[in-house]
Amino acid sequence: MTLRRYFRISFVFLLLSLAMPNPSIGDDLELYTYTLTQSNSDYQFWTTPPTHRVFKDDSAPEETGSDVKVHAAKNEFEPFQVIVQPISTGNAVVDIGDFGAGITTEIHQVKYVPVSQATDNLGKTGPYPDPLWPLAKASIVALTAGENTSFWFTVSVPSSTPSGEYSTSVNIASFSIPDELHIKSQMNFSHDTILEKYSVSGTGNDYWMYVDAMKQYFIDHRLTPKSVLWSGGLTRTGGASYIDYDCSSILSDPHGIWGFEEPASRYLDGTLGARPKGHSPTSS
Repeated sequence: MTLRRYFRISFVFLLLSLAMPNPSIGDDLELYTYTLTQSNSDYQFWTTPPTHRVFKDDSAPEETGSDVKVHAAKNEFEPFQVIVQPISTGNAVVDIGDFGAGITTEIHQVKYVPVSQATDNLGKTGPYPDPLWPLAKASIVALTAGENTSFWFTVSVPSSTPSGEYSTSVNIASFSIPDELHIKSQMNFSHDTILEKYSVSGTGNDYWMYVDAMKQYFIDHRLTPKSVLWSGGLTRTGGASYIDYDCSSILSDPHGIWGFEEPASRYLDGTLGARPKGHSPTSS
């Protein structure tokens, strides 16, 4: 979702608006708190001045608008807030475009601290908005269904920027991690240490249950163990035999790993599922 916002730099307007407040002009005052018309079935967006603390359960305003307008002077920092309330819990990418003309931006997420006793004029307790957590551009942020998440966008205007109007877009969009791995990784991990910790011996059903659980953990968290195909020998570390062969006539493959194709495909492709039956015991 793209939120369009306009940015004005004007010494005269800023000085006059600060020096000449006039409550009688009423309808001529610019609106600063309103629901953004870019809201959709997935997200409700709204904005309010940074002086307004946004709590998780605050309702979005009834007034609407499509742009977030901020006035700033040269050599000044000026923040603005965009609040997101999602319909469903999930991740979202938060980013802001480039104004140009040497203008830079920073993104912060408003975090909460627990307050058990009200100490200000708001009289609020519970999760209290206060810390500003810095975010890199295009950060992935977890959003909770029905709760506000507020983002501060701070604009820095250098003294060399010409006076004028500048605009860019704030982008907040849903994000899901792809099924495929796109980043190389390696985690040194001892399967045997885990098995020994839980007193798993031999190569029976408990053994394969633990091995598959460890493999599934790596798959779920998109991690690559140092030994992807562990255990890859005819016997596991510790000596228990996978395949029984008496060098005479009997070849027994009770775990279905003869040839290594079955565990290799399951562990490499990340499709553990139910362990299929292996080859039937055969005679040589």
